[in-house]
Amino acid sequence: MPDFPHDVYLDANTVLHFLMETPEKHEILDQLFLGTQRPTFWTSTVSIVEVAYFAQTAGLPSINQGLSQIEHFWAERHVTLIEPTQQAMEMGRDFMRACVEAKRTNTQNSIRNRSIDAVHLGCARWVKAQELWTFDTKLIDLGPYSPNVIIREPWLEAPPLFDITNL
Repeated sequence: MPDFPHDVYLDANTVLHFLMETPEKHEILDQLFLGTQRPTFWTSTVSIVEVAYFAQTAGLPSINQGLSQIEHFWAERHVTLIEPTQQAMEMGRDFMRACVEAKRTNTQNSIRNRSIDAVHLGCARWVKAQELWTFDTKLIDLGPYSPNVIIREPWLEAPPLFDITNL
């Protein structure tokens, strides 16, 4: 098993799944955000817009409740927001170019590269995050074109302990 990362960049969809309490994803995210030995979490200020948009379109119970949850998350979950810098965007551009080149030479043409993914990866590289966590399988598939940052789903260092208090 690889070493648990110290610095993790969160794709906006990871935050959204936490806020939406997606059943198969919320438990691991809850443990990561509330855990005592968690990594430093980073994301771009661009995620504020992405999360707000997708939360509204994905059906949080009401816009007021959704905004409250989102604001509480940014204030209380200890996610460090960073402004995209020129250097981060240049790193994202290099990633985008690698994906475009790979798409040209890939006979299956299955590589999907979006500019927002390149923004996030550039920011992840800029803060020197070891990993970028996402539930977007198409972004995970771009991992081979991502120098210095592992792209994967969130994971725990050890599985949660069995709760015997309710027996």
